[in-house]
Amino acid sequence: LAAARGDVPPATAKAHARGLPRALVRIAETALARDPADRYPTAEAMAADLERFMHGGAWYSVTDVPAGTVVVREGDRANAAYVVSKGTCEVYTERDGKRVPLQTVGRGGVFGEVAVLTDGRRTASVRALTDATLLVVTRATLQAELDDHGRVGIFLKALADRFAAQSQQLADARRRGDAQRTLARLLDLLAFEGRRVGDTLELSWLKVVGEAGVHEGELLDLVQVSPRLTLDEGRGVLVLTRGG
Repeated sequence: LAAARGDVPPATAKAHARGLPRALVRIAETALARDPADRYPTAEAMAADLERFMHGGAWYSVTDVPAGTVVVREGDRANAAYVVSKGTCEVYTERDGKRVPLQTVGRGGVFGEVAVLTDGRRTASVRALTDATLLVVTRATLQAELDDHGRVGIFLKALADRFAAQSQQLADARRRGDAQRTLARLLDLLAFEGRRVGDTLELSWLKVVGEAGVHEGELLDLVQVSPRLTLDEGRGVLVLTRGG
């Protein structure tokens, strides 16, 4: 009778206590909504949601992206994770303005989940290598799914936090390694082509940028962290003070 009157109390709160999937409860609530405008417009629409639920895709939106599309960008705030339903995507980062591939994700693969779970920023970019179809899992959807699994959800979030921390440590180590290699190239170039002035070696910073393949911003960063390097902007030269 309550259902016939459209007077059905929200069941979402009870669903978790009884172990019922929230997605299935939402389908029932939509079908029995008080306001007809909030109900399924057709039986086929309800059947489609039930079909998605049965196949594990309930409440996920679907998006088609052409080859070359950048789906997520490194450093951006994360608001969704993605499941590759069709096609292939590439996970990559950028170093010195160049794209460095990290991983290829094919059908059934997932990307972007760590940043969503940890409410952090993207640690890498992802682009479609081919035309692709993606399932979009928003943070709210993922949170609801994890809430359905209680302690398992807490465990997964803890693992995601740990993984994110380790990924950041690895990225920092890579950057330090890149900086050390760049510094070694600079020192070699100064040793072979620098002009000796007293206890220093000097070389045009334009030559350094051109021959050592160092970007201007990268050069300034190295000067700040290396006590032996200075940049004389007035004369446009990089100066190395030889240590004893």
